[in-house]
Amino acid sequence: MPLHEYADNPEAVYQQSGLNICNFFYKYHPTTKEDCDHIAADILGGPVSPTKVQGEWSYTVYDTSRTPCRNVVQFRPIEFGVIGRDTLRFFYSTLPISNYYEFDNHGLGNMSVYVLDMAEGSAFNLAARTLFTPSKEKLLGAAVVSLATLFGTSWQAARMEQAQEPRPGLFDEYMHAIGQAYIILPNTFRPRLKEIAQGLPRLFTSGYPMVIQHNKLEASNIHVDENTGHLTGITGWTDANVEVAPCGVSFWGLECLLGIKYRDRWRYHPNHVGFRVLFWETFWSSADPASEEDRRLMEVAWTVGLLVHFAQLGNNPVMGSAKRCLLELLCLTWLKHLPSMVDNTRMPMENLQATGRRRRRDRVAELDSPLDSPSSLTYYNPAGIN
Repeated sequence: MPLHEYADNPEAVYQQSGLNICNFFYKYHPTTKEDCDHIAADILGGPVSPTKVQGEWSYTVYDTSRTPCRNVVQFRPIEFGVIGRDTLRFFYSTLPISNYYEFDNHGLGNMSVYVLDMAEGSAFNLAARTLFTPSKEKLLGAAVVSLATLFGTSWQAARMEQAQEPRPGLFDEYMHAIGQAYIILPNTFRPRLKEIAQGLPRLFTSGYPMVIQHNKLEASNIHVDENTGHLTGITGWTDANVEVAPCGVSFWGLECLLGIKYRDRWRYHPNHVGFRVLFWETFWSSADPASEEDRRLMEVAWTVGLLVHFAQLGNNPVMGSAKRCLLELLCLTWLKHLPSMVDNTRMPMENLQATGRRRRRDRVAELDSPLDSPSSLTYYNPAGIN
């Protein structure tokens, strides 16, 4: 089945948003949806309705009487503040940063109330059906380039001015994630995981960039222009989702642009390896200058980020067969599985022939299968190390 057919249809996204709303007000009782709607209507001066995509830690509404709507009102738990705009603009200068204003919470003791600019473009989980179609590779490539450039600016900014120190215990969480992967993955992964563990302490030295990173860089928080593919914004910059960490740990967000998690399996775009090459070439071009050591440590940070986020190893040491399968598939992102596919990855996207697309599409099934013969794998070099 083509990848875009695995993407959620809009109705499924809206249903999940409705469930998030119900869970939000269940967790933060006695505040009710009606209380928030009434306050938002007073602020915006018109009838309000929930936005189409809702997160787990907030409730957002817009004025239905205004077209286009330029502002939204967002309710967040009072313990989850918003990261300062100046800080975000320093680390992510290419990203459109939403203006926001905090309002009186009108007696909602457990909530903060913000007015924000309406995020432009579409959340990627709504745009995926379009951008994952075979004819839209150029648009998907533009999204990959935008994300790589954004990360490159954060690297450059951290070189000029380090963020504050990471929280205590972060190193131990990362090492635990590597240890759990070492236990549950096939033996062929162990040499690489040992290298990752040996490199981890060097991420926490003064020489490696520490940046403010988004811990929930999921498809619902990444907004793109469906006509150009360019990033138009990233939402969810709250204390609940943001952390100071080694640059690269949040790069797992790239996976949301390259595939879909479907029934505890990861389905990748047929040309995902080519997009990875494009991502890393763009990133290192934006992050220049970078040493060979920087590149090696970036691979450590990026791999740890994949393990911690997708497998949730830091908080869930009990791994079921579905998670084990997911980890194996994710590790294909730094292993070379099909040399013939990798050989084609540097072909310019505008020159891809229909036959080439069919050949790569046929290989999706192979990437979807378990690692039957892991000993036959050879390493894929994501960070461009010679």
